[in-house]
Amino acid sequence: MSEEIYKKEGVGIVVEALETNVKFKGVFDFTELYRQTRDRLVDKGYGAGGKWKFMEKLYQERHSTNQREGKSGWIWWRLSKQEEGSSYYTMHMDLDFHFRYFRDIEVMHEGKKLRVEKGEIEVVLHGYLVLDPGGEWEKHWFLKNVHELFYKRIWRKRRDSLKHTVIGDVYKIQNHLKEFFDLKQFAPPQELGFYPRGGGYQ
Repeated sequence: MSEEIYKKEGVGIVVEALETNVKFKGVFDFTELYRQTRDRLVDKGYGAGGKWKFMEKLYQERHSTNQREGKSGWIWWRLSKQEEGSSYYTMHMDLDFHFRYFRDIEVMHEGKKLRVEKGEIEVVLHGYLVLDPGGEWEKHWFLKNVHELFYKRIWRKRRDSLKHTVIGDVYKIQNHLKEFFDLKQFAPPQELGFYPRGGGYQ
């Protein structure tokens, strides 16, 4: 995604960093994926201090009467972190999990019977910065007049440095997901098609 900077009502100034995804079709342990990905995000500072407990903003699930279709749904995670104690910016990472054709199955792995899932999953990762999230600059009689000059020019090097930090964080979580699917699968992966965007059902 090319760089975009825009004002978002009730949020602040948004600086886009990176949007990417990971797709997988096969057999894997979804509970373990959930736990390991959450822990990796906390290790990177997202959801630190117990905030990860509130990261899940949507869980939507649908069961089909057709056994072949199984279960489908969406999970949305919204996490942020701050560094240096600054209240001027926050770094954000959104993860959208979209799964379909999910079925619970049992497999034997290293001599143990495990209950895992078989199906398709896509994880969309979106990293970005929010500047002045509390709106303090935009509310101030003087600062609001110089705010755009500040974040576009005076603060540009720092802004770009933070943006690249977020990009690096997104790639690390993406690599974690790829490694998980490569190491934790119980059958060869298969080709996977594209998903429609959004969390609603037609």
